[in-house]
Amino acid sequence: MHANLSECDEEHGMSAVDLFSAALRIGNAIQEMCKTMVNHRKEELCSILGLYALQNIALVSSESKHQNIQSTCGSVVLQYSKLLMFCGFTYLGLLTGNDVTSATTKLSKEEDDNFLDCFSFAMDGASLVVVWTSMHDDMSKYAGAEFESALKEVQDNCIRKWEAINMFRYVLSSVNYSWAIKSHSLDLLLTLVDDKCSEETNDHVDFPCSTQIFAILKAIERVMIAAPDTLMRKKAFSALKRVISVVPSTQRFDILQALIENSMFPSLTAILLDLVKNEVLRESRRADQVNGSDRSQDSGESPPWASQVLELVELILRPPEGGPPCLRDHSEERCYLL
Repeated sequence: MHANLSECDEEHGMSAVDLFSAALRIGNAIQEMCKTMVNHRKEELCSILGLYALQNIALVSSESKHQNIQSTCGSVVLQYSKLLMFCGFTYLGLLTGNDVTSATTKLSKEEDDNFLDCFSFAMDGASLVVVWTSMHDDMSKYAGAEFESALKEVQDNCIRKWEAINMFRYVLSSVNYSWAIKSHSLDLLLTLVDDKCSEETNDHVDFPCSTQIFAILKAIERVMIAAPDTLMRKKAFSALKRVISVVPSTQRFDILQALIENSMFPSLTAILLDLVKNEVLRESRRADQVNGSDRSQDSGESPPWASQVLELVELILRPPEGGPPCLRDHSEERCYLL
């Protein structure tokens, strides 16, 4: 289906719709087979059907950039969502990606890696189901209270929240999906990441590794650079700041430093440096408060980040290879769109 979709251009969008319908009929046939099975074989086939539905949701979503079939895409995604619910997938499991992991783990014991490669967009699909549910009226009505309950559970649980944050990177970093889908993804991200999960309450939480945090922040950066309108770029910047704010302070500077060192664009580097400056000011105020409450502390002691920040600024202004700072000539938007 993926290969066939690549041959369907915007003028022949209905050809893509025909493919969607045919693939959906296959899914419905597999569902009927599931109903006749029991125990382990039924669980296995339901896992296959669920991953099949997610894979096709991702492919359908990639075609929603074509305005003439956008509403049809939403209707098709709704039908696949019904297959997911039949297979035991939940909105909480889709938000966090845990249902996809569970299905692939179950099948990896029975099938070879080549088989699972058929579902390479399953994680994309899981995130996209959530996005479509928030942006498509019929899907929102179908999900009902279960979707709202899943959102609330993620908001109230820091571990679940980070799992959900991590899932958004699949859509935001991809060039396959429309800006409308990415905009709704940012809206959901901003809804999930609020002030309830402050760093003070996160000391005993098992956070994702730095590479996962870095990946979602780089995905948000892509939108900041390449989004076609100012409003969406501002929304992406708000999401970037919000996610960084809930990263533990023990990891936050390292994450910001990695983002700066891997930044290709002077304007983005400046934005990130401003975030570093704000963090230093916050750390400084916190140190002042501690010193004010404990007179035995040395009030002249520098904030923990002070020396690291100076090294970072020096790295930017005086690169290791010498010479002036490297300010690239190419267009920022053009580079990210390539």
